[in-house]
Amino acid sequence: RTHCRLSTLSSSELEAEIRGSKEDLEAIVGRPVDLFCYPFGKMSDVGDTAIRVCSEAGFRLGYSTVRKEITHDCQPLWTPRICVTPRMPVHVLAGLLNGVFWPEDMIASLSRTIKSQ
Repeated sequence: RTHCRLSTLSSSELEAEIRGSKEDLEAIVGRPVDLFCYPFGKMSDVGDTAIRVCSEAGFRLGYSTVRKEITHDCQPLWTPRICVTPRMPVHVLAGLLNGVFWPEDMIASLSRTIKSQ
């Protein structure tokens, strides 16, 4: 509704933000809305309470901005996704869709591998 950091809101503000956005969108599109994209999308920006409110409001899927592969064990209300920007080159998008993540992800992964050895 206002694209705020959900983790900063009180319970009543969360209810108004999440349920209100669902009601607003359903009034605009004239059909049920059951997908939610968390503003900012990191767990520190969202919080467990917001995920619970999304579930109670009837959202089927909730999308984070956590970049990782979607697997069978992903939580429906905390689904990873990749960020696509209007100016993103097609070859970068193709790489992301084929499982090649951003350089900082690869560096962090390599660093963890080196430290564990």
